[in-house]
Amino acid sequence: MKTVLITLYSLSIIFLICIFWGCKKKISIYTDEYLMEYAQTNYRKGKQHFDNADYIKATQCFLNSVQTDCSDHNVKGRSFCNLGVICYMAEEKQLALDFYEKSAEEFLLADDTSSYYFALNDIASVYAVIPNEKETMTLYNRIIKECKDSSVIYHAFLTRAQLELNQQHYDSAIFYANQQLYQYENEPTGLLIKAQAFSYLNNADSALCYAQKVMQYSNYCNDKYNALYILSHYNQEINKEQILKLTSQREDIHNHEIDTLQKKLYDAVQIVKAENKTVNRTKQNFIITLFIILIFMGLALGIRQYRKNKLKNENKIIGHRNKIIKRENYILNLKKEKIQTELENHKQNFEQIIRDECLRLRQSNNFKQMVCWNDDEQFYSVIDNRFNNFASKLKMNHLLTKSEIQLCVLVLIGFKQKQIAAIMIYAESGIGKLKYNAAKKLGTTAKNLQELLFSIVFQ
Repeated sequence: MKTVLITLYSLSIIFLICIFWGCKKKISIYTDEYLMEYAQTNYRKGKQHFDNADYIKATQCFLNSVQTDCSDHNVKGRSFCNLGVICYMAEEKQLALDFYEKSAEEFLLADDTSSYYFALNDIASVYAVIPNEKETMTLYNRIIKECKDSSVIYHAFLTRAQLELNQQHYDSAIFYANQQLYQYENEPTGLLIKAQAFSYLNNADSALCYAQKVMQYSNYCNDKYNALYILSHYNQEINKEQILKLTSQREDIHNHEIDTLQKKLYDAVQIVKAENKTVNRTKQNFIITLFIILIFMGLALGIRQYRKNKLKNENKIIGHRNKIIKRENYILNLKKEKIQTELENHKQNFEQIIRDECLRLRQSNNFKQMVCWNDDEQFYSVIDNRFNNFASKLKMNHLLTKSEIQLCVLVLIGFKQKQIAAIMIYAESGIGKLKYNAAKKLGTTAKNLQELLFSIVFQ
């Protein structure tokens, strides 16, 4: 099982590495200098396409630049920034915010302080339009407090002006727009903020003045649309035909740019979204693959742990059973020892009873009558009852004759050879021969006959 798990882990790691490298759009086999040149070239091409309003090609070039695996974080930051501008112009505020945040990260890695704060200002400008007053003011105050670059600060004034305009603080909006326009005199966004602020304050002359400047300096369709709206609404010197002409001109500009510029922006954003979907789908596939591998690894570990626990439980049960068996054996041994002790005691008692009976018979005055010497059947019955079937054992097992059995009974009781001769009315020499024959049949000697006879009784 351990070998299978190690093999599974190894294959999983190899598979994850392959997935990781497969997630990359391009596998870099070039030097960092070559890749940096490639990223810079794509950025320059993208900038040219952006200036020529070819946003589709510009988007593709900027995407190629940011996807290049090189260490030129400054170029990648600028590419992210331009992608954010394209998305902002296409009214995709969230996408723009994402790209501005990525550009800030790249500038921070490149240690480009001014560009980093420019990126923060771009983020603040998106928050100002959304609007998100808290985030806008936080970033604005940070830029004013920390940044030493005056151009960044002037752009921050523009962000603050937009926020003040959204909050209907028109005088403050004009003030901060002026702060920005001191540095960049004809910046279209600042001019439009002033035109709109004066329009809301019903200052027609100033509104018309700045609206005309927006028409002169801006290339952004929404800026021109808003400026034309102010011109057509507040220019009282224009007669009805001129107002209709301006309105038609505004609509022509709006429709033309919607059909051309906005369509290009829309198509460019679709490229960005498609790229994001591809990246997200790749990430999802990677996560799903990783999740599946983790499930299999978890199952393998679970099976291993299950088997380990099962073996542990089985060993525990076996150990418990062994303890029970050991305990039972111990109890059986105790019982066996007790039984053996009891048997030994019983045997000793039995032997003592037999010996006492032998002594009593030996000391009796009328031995023949006590054992029914003259009645064969009664003799066998009495001897068997007194000495544990002794007579029957000798007769059946050893094929002794009646005289030999009587001799053995007398020897067992302990009579001497002379006494036996008197009891059996035999010559002493005949008793010796009879005793020899009985001992021979029992497989012993005359000398050891009594000891053997006791063992037959105790069987």
